[in-house]
Amino acid sequence: MTCAYTHMNPLDALYVTACDYPGGLEALAQRMGKSAHVLRNKLRPAIDTHHTSLQEFSLLLDFLAEARMPNADLPLQALCWRHGYVPVPLPEGTADGDGIYRQMLAKLREDGELAADIERAMGDDKIDAKELDRIERSAMESLVAHLVLLEQIRAKARADAARSNGREV
Repeated sequence: MTCAYTHMNPLDALYVTACDYPGGLEALAQRMGKSAHVLRNKLRPAIDTHHTSLQEFSLLLDFLAEARMPNADLPLQALCWRHGYVPVPLPEGTADGDGIYRQMLAKLREDGELAADIERAMGDDKIDAKELDRIERSAMESLVAHLVLLEQIRAKARADAARSNGREV
C-alpha cells in the first residue's frame, strides 16, 4: 500500500522526517531503545494499533535536532499549524541594533522566498498540492522571521528603557 504524505499533517511530518534520520528509522529506534518495527508502527499514521505519546514526540524532536537535520522542526511546525499556531524559535541573547538589522535582512529574505514560491506556483495559473505545501512552509518561515524580529525589537526597547532608568539588563 502506498501512502501519500503531507507535511502539514503532524504524524506524516514526523514519519517522513524520522525516515530521513541518519541511519534511518533503525538507528533512531535504537537510540530510543525501541525496535525498528515498533517505532515504524508508532509513526505510521495508517497503523491504528500503535500511537506516539507526547513524551516520545518530544524525544524524537530532540534527536532529530541533535542530528542537525534540516527539517527537524517540521513535525512541530505541522502540529502548531494544525491548531492555528506557528512555532517561533526564541532569539538568543538580547537584541542590539546589529542583531535587529540582521533579523530584518532574514525577514526580507524569507519574504522574497515566499514571493518566489508563489510566482513559480502561479506560472501555469494553477496551484497543485506540492506547490501549496511549499507556499505554506515558506509563509510559515516568513511569519516566524517577522515574529522574531518583533521580539528582538521588544527586547531592545526593554533594555533601552532599563538603561534609561539607571538599571543594567
